[in-house]
Amino acid sequence: MSVCSNCGISSPLISRAIGLCLSCLRSGYKGMIDRISKVHCNSRVRFGLPGLPPRDSGGIKCTLCSNACGIAEGNTGYCGIRSATKGNIRGGTKQANLDWYYDPLPTNCVGDWVCPGGTGRGYPKYAYKNGPEH
Repeated sequence: MSVCSNCGISSPLISRAIGLCLSCLRSGYKGMIDRISKVHCNSRVRFGLPGLPPRDSGGIKCTLCSNACGIAEGNTGYCGIRSATKGNIRGGTKQANLDWYYDPLPTNCVGDWVCPGGTGRGYPKYAYKNGPEH
């Protein structure tokens, strides 16, 4: 159970990382964008990714996506795939790097409690069996 740092209500639906309730988020609580941006930046850094798109003025310009990174020698772009090495951009192409496997049940969805495949509530229309599918 977390407490909203703006209005003080307590709810299990409040993210501990951001610390704001849905009502405050929807009302445009001042400072919200800065807080969310900081949380997002910190979460990326924990995974070894740049917190913000690099903007090194002397770096190599990457134009593969809309982030238009300026990547300094030896560093990576916002995507974590492209890097500047010996004056060139390396890693990923317009086709990108791909590694995949077939998973008949979407495991990267928002949350399994809303997914009929995770609960069986959608059986037989959306789920293969009556009950959770693992």
